[in-house]
Amino acid sequence: MSGAIDAKYYLQDHRIPQLFEGLMTGLIFHRPVDPLEYLERAIIKVRTQPNMAITWDMFIAENIGEANRNYPGGQPPKTVYQPVVPRPVITTNTNEEPLPEINESEYSKEPSRTNTVEHRSPEPRLESEEEMVVHRVPSVTKAAEVARIPEVPVILFMGGPGGGKTRHAAKVADALMDQGLVHICMPDIIRSALAKYKDKYPEWKEANEHYMRGELIPNQLALMLLKAEMGRHPNAHGFFLEGYPREARQVEDFERQVKSVNMALILDYDERTLREHMERRGLGMEIIDQKIKEFKQKTLPSAKYFDDQKLLHLIPGEKEDQVIYERMKSLVLKALETGVPVLNTKPPSSHRKHLTSPKGDESQDSSRSAPIEAQVENTTIETAVDENHAVIREPVSKPRSQKQSRSVANGDFIEPIGLPNNAPVILVLGAPGSQKNEIGRRITQKYDGFTLLSMGEILRKKVNSEKNDPLWEKVGKKMSHGESIPTKICRSILYEELQSRGNTNWGYVIEGYPKSSDQLAELEHALQRMDLAILIDCTEQFCLETIKKRNKENHRADDSDESVAARMDFFKRNTLPMLKSLDERGKLRVVDGDSDPDTVFKDVVQVIDGALFIEDDGDGTSLGDSKKGALQSSNNSSAVQ
Repeated sequence: MSGAIDAKYYLQDHRIPQLFEGLMTGLIFHRPVDPLEYLERAIIKVRTQPNMAITWDMFIAENIGEANRNYPGGQPPKTVYQPVVPRPVITTNTNEEPLPEINESEYSKEPSRTNTVEHRSPEPRLESEEEMVVHRVPSVTKAAEVARIPEVPVILFMGGPGGGKTRHAAKVADALMDQGLVHICMPDIIRSALAKYKDKYPEWKEANEHYMRGELIPNQLALMLLKAEMGRHPNAHGFFLEGYPREARQVEDFERQVKSVNMALILDYDERTLREHMERRGLGMEIIDQKIKEFKQKTLPSAKYFDDQKLLHLIPGEKEDQVIYERMKSLVLKALETGVPVLNTKPPSSHRKHLTSPKGDESQDSSRSAPIEAQVENTTIETAVDENHAVIREPVSKPRSQKQSRSVANGDFIEPIGLPNNAPVILVLGAPGSQKNEIGRRITQKYDGFTLLSMGEILRKKVNSEKNDPLWEKVGKKMSHGESIPTKICRSILYEELQSRGNTNWGYVIEGYPKSSDQLAELEHALQRMDLAILIDCTEQFCLETIKKRNKENHRADDSDESVAARMDFFKRNTLPMLKSLDERGKLRVVDGDSDPDTVFKDVVQVIDGALFIEDDGDGTSLGDSKKGALQSSNNSSAVQ
């Protein structure tokens, strides 16, 4: 370990990482025809100027680029470099020992990774750190530093978590695209950046940990992502920023480093509605509480800032979809056409009910039903509506009649015809005890907008709510004995649940279903798509131990020894052949499940990112493009989340 530390200090003392970063930046900036000769010329410059500052941009235009302008086409003649100058040290400290001479035989026309490593410490940690420096050059950090953002109107669109901001914003942006409006969805960009950088950079790893707890990522990272994305659109006539800023300091940083805001919109919902939306997505209560807390304490004060300047315009979330769309489109179009701040002559606080912000340590239960608002001095900003009003148009928001809620129980099965929207479908499959439900729940927590449908939970919930119904009493007995539930019932109740979630989801995670080839065929016919199946592959012994531990904490009728044996037998006889067919069609991804949920989930995330989400590979793909397909399908829907 001491050798690795000494090597690290050696590299730092001689500013080798900074030199490499400068060389890589110069290469990317100039893109010379002969990159090796360019590097040789750059090294000559460093050797002949020992007092030269070693920075990441030391070889950009005014330096090595100036020398290149003396040659036709900006490139020097093709000559073979022969070192003829002395080799001074890179640092300005005269007490440092000079770098050792390098034999010319060590140079190679085609240097290999092995040859390169021989001149460095062989410790894996150092290799990773140097590799990190290399990857930083084309990263979003450099893109933000060189971004040239046009002087055009900026419209902000804020709202509580789970309020369906993206769908509304996308619809408006699509309508005004021809007029040069650029929609930037910060939640999508942040998720994509975290997936891409969290395993490469410590600050992004820490930011991902904040995000997984439902907290905001650091302000400087969020602003960096935003500047980089805005810089990608130099010809934009206006920016429509969704989900930013999320706290008052972000407002200050944005207006100081980027430009002032022309208008701010806020989608108005009460807290109860937002909680219901997030619960249907499968988010845990702790995550929901944290998201609501962050919104109250950080986002709403920023809304208050714009309200004081009369720049805040309220969009009632309980209104019909078309009303919301027309209101937003009209305001955004006005900002684009005038190019000046759009003032609200009737401030939101003057035409809404006055509500006080939560005090101190209120009980959690009371806070969950209270409207979301922030009170600063004598002005109140709120996102609340009359709880007696209908706040959404989804079927789940309307009380079902007894006839509707018991349609399956009476044998009037719903025939599924497609998904509520054309969003991706992920199947999470595995033997009993393979931690499928936990993994499925984590997927919906990580990928905001995905909703979890656990067949086991749906069936158990239905059995408990229909205890006096003969059909569901029979289904409950079958479940407790580990027997298979008829496909017709599973299909119908799954489709009923899908419809109740509405058509504003980014994707669907179906856990524990299908369990046989027949059920798979029925499901694909019903949903008309299936994008990815993930098998949590566990040994039988591991599954049995997991069930035993689970049974100690939560006694389930279908976790008895007899039931588990029957379920395991069914899995071997029916589910394994189905998995084989999925594998043959290239739809199946296998993840080792004989480990703790954290380890398994990390592998699952890599599978999902690789199969469904597009990373920026340097070809111009935006960080926000990963959900473009789902977004387009969401634009075609008309229901309000």
